[in-house]
Amino acid sequence: KETEKAAKQAESDSIAKAKEDARLAREAEKEAERLAKQAEADSIAKVKEDERLAKETEKEAERLRKQAVSDSIAAVMAEEARLAEEARLAEEAAKQAELERIAEEKRLAEAAEQARIDSIAQAREVARLERLRIQEEEERAQKAKKDSIARVKEEVKQAEIARIAELRKNNSVVTDSIVDGGTTTINTTTDVYGVVNKYKKVVHDWGQVYFYKNNAIVSEAIYIQDLKSAREELP
Repeated sequence: KETEKAAKQAESDSIAKAKEDARLAREAEKEAERLAKQAEADSIAKVKEDERLAKETEKEAERLRKQAVSDSIAAVMAEEARLAEEARLAEEAAKQAELERIAEEKRLAEAAEQARIDSIAQAREVARLERLRIQEEEERAQKAKKDSIARVKEEVKQAEIARIAELRKNNSVVTDSIVDGGTTTINTTTDVYGVVNKYKKVVHDWGQVYFYKNNAIVSEAIYIQDLKSAREELP
């Protein structure tokens, strides 16, 4: 009986164990199925998450690409603006340099022209002063010449006056009369500065009168004037 009881107990334990094993197997199967489902769900979620992350990464990459493009465009535009500004500044500097060059050339040209004008003016002034000097020298020379000529003339004049005065001492007018019948002859000899002239006045009793100068008949007017002039030269 004890053996039978033990056998029954063993059978009962075996059945219970089998049931428990079956239950455990079912639970394990369910757990495995749950885990499989969970794994599948997790895999799907992971795939979705990966897809989401991939999309976000792609979006971020696109954003970064666009940002890079934008930044590149901005950088290019900034560089172009910088280069354009440098070109503008360089052009302005070149224009300013050209204006300064032109202004300097103009200043130098004006200075050269002024120097030329000043040189011409100076040369003209030098020439004018030289002409004045020459003119003054000529005037002094002419004055000296005139003074010399005048002095010589005056000396000659005074010498001539002295000579004439000396000669005048010997000037003479001598007159005599000769009566021959009805004719009266008045002879006059003049010696004026060594020049001797003989005059004759012949009066006839019938009224005719003749005048002679050095045996040549002259008019009464010449006769009277010559004798008058001769007497005026007497000392």
